[in-house]
Amino acid sequence: MQPSICKQQCVKLNNVIAAIKQLDNVFNELNIKKGGDRINSNAVRYEPDPNFVTVAVTVVRAFDLPLVDSISADPFVRLIQNGQQVNSNTATKVIRRNLNPVWNEKWEFGVPLQYSRDAFDFEVCNEDNFGLASSKVIGKTRIQDGVSFNDRIFQDYLTHEMTFNLEPKGQLVVRVLRKGEIDDREFWVQKSMETLRFTAEKMIRVFTDKIVRFAEVMWTRISQQYKLSNSILGGLVGSKKDAAPVKDIEVEAALTPLLEYLDNNLTTFNENLDRLQLDRFLTDIYHYLGTDQASLKVETVDLTDFEAMSLNEASLDKPSLMALVVWHELVIRMNSSLGALHASGRAALAKSNPGGFTGKEPLGESEKRQVAALELVLEYLKAFFYCDLDGRCCGFPLKVLERGKYRDTRFLIESMLR
Repeated sequence: MQPSICKQQCVKLNNVIAAIKQLDNVFNELNIKKGGDRINSNAVRYEPDPNFVTVAVTVVRAFDLPLVDSISADPFVRLIQNGQQVNSNTATKVIRRNLNPVWNEKWEFGVPLQYSRDAFDFEVCNEDNFGLASSKVIGKTRIQDGVSFNDRIFQDYLTHEMTFNLEPKGQLVVRVLRKGEIDDREFWVQKSMETLRFTAEKMIRVFTDKIVRFAEVMWTRISQQYKLSNSILGGLVGSKKDAAPVKDIEVEAALTPLLEYLDNNLTTFNENLDRLQLDRFLTDIYHYLGTDQASLKVETVDLTDFEAMSLNEASLDKPSLMALVVWHELVIRMNSSLGALHASGRAALAKSNPGGFTGKEPLGESEKRQVAALELVLEYLKAFFYCDLDGRCCGFPLKVLERGKYRDTRFLIESMLR
C-alpha cells in the first residue's frame, strides 16, 4: 500500500503555520526581537534542580558521512564527555546503510554543576558485527566546537540549533536546550514560537520521509532488475534478458508508478496547503534541509531563482516550495543509495582479488548496470520536477534542481561508471 499524504494532514500543518503567523504579529506588536536578546536579564529564573544543569539534546540528522571499510555505514550518535559516553541513554538508534541519516531523537539529562562547564562532544559511530561496545568512530566534532551546557548562549532557556562540521568528513545537526523558565513575557512568547516552529518542521519531515522511503523502495527494485546473475558473471550460459542493456524506455516504464505517486502527493500539497504562508516558512528553515558538500556550507533557497513564482502570486499551476524540499530529500537519499552500491561493489572486488586489490579498479559490470539504471531514475525525476509543458518550464528551473547535492550525486555517478 502506498503511504500517501491526506488532506487532513495538510490542514493540520496549515493550522500550525497560521499560528506561527499570528504569533509573529504578537512579536511585532510587542516589539520583541527573535532570539532572546531582549529577555530581561534581571527577571526571576527557575531551573528544575538547583544542583544540576538540566538539558535536552535532540540529534536531528547528519550529512555526508564517510564510508566504513568500503561498505556504506550503520551510523549512530553518542554524547561524549572526557572521552566517555555521558550515560547509557545518550546514544541514538542505529540507522542501517545510510550516509545521510535522520534520527530526530531527544535526550534529557542532568549535568552536576561542577561538570557543567566541561566541554561535551558528539561522536558519530558505526556499529560493527560485535555490537555497540566495539563500534568505530567515523566522525566527531572538533575540539574547538565542544559544547558546554553552562555557556551563556544556553542561559536564555531557548532551543538552539547547531550544525557541527565533523572530522574527518560530514556534518551533524543537533538542537540544545537548557531547561528552565524566566518570569518575563518575551520569554514565553519566544517559547511558544519555538514550540510551533519545531512542530511544523517535524510535520514537514514526516511528509518528506514518507515520500522518500517509498521512492527508495521503487528505485531499488528497478536497479535490482539490472543486476547480473551469477551464471552471467561466471561466464556460463544465462538468459538473454539477464545480459540485456539498460534501456531508457524500460526504466521509464518501471518508474511510472513512482511518478504517478509523486504527482498525486504533490497535487495534494498544492491544493490543500496554505501556499503563501508555508512557502514563507520554508524559506526561513530551508537551510536545515540541504547542504553543499563541496564547501560544507549550508545552502539556502534564493527566491530570485523563482522569477515566475512570486509568493504573492502563488497559484495552483505553480509548484509549492514543498515540492523543492521533496526533490532535495530525494537527491540526498539517491546519493546514499549510490554510495551503498559503490561500497558493496568495492567489497566484492576486494573479496574476489584479496591479494591484488588496490581500490582503484573500476566497478564490475553488474554494479555499473545498476548505476546506469539509477542515473536514468535521477534524470527522470529531475525532468518531473522541471515539468516541461510545450517547451515551457512549469516546475523549477534547472539551475535550482542541479545545485548542491545533485552536483555531488552526478559526480559520484560519473566516477562509478568509469
